[in-house]
Amino acid sequence: MDVIGKVVAITGSLRPMTRIEVTAFLVERGAEVLPYVCKRTDVLIVGRRQLDLFHIENVSKKYSKALALREQGQPIELVSEEEFFKFVEESQR
Repeated sequence: MDVIGKVVAITGSLRPMTRIEVTAFLVERGAEVLPYVCKRTDVLIVGRRQLDLFHIENVSKKYSKALALREQGQPIELVSEEEFFKFVEESQR
């Protein structure tokens, strides 16, 4: 996962890391982290409890906005919690 020069938003929890730690980690690697999803968003990191395929009404506003923008042709990459932590692990080698 490459975040250099990308606009990233985070939804849900990414435990054991705090939101501040995740933001610092991404900024150190060249990302711009925003607290919302917009047309500039390149990546949405989807943490715990944000992807409920059986109760779609339970997803976050950020996740819903990202899906709506994707339907309009915006190439927002959705990164799961597992993918994010794999990126963290690989970047520490």
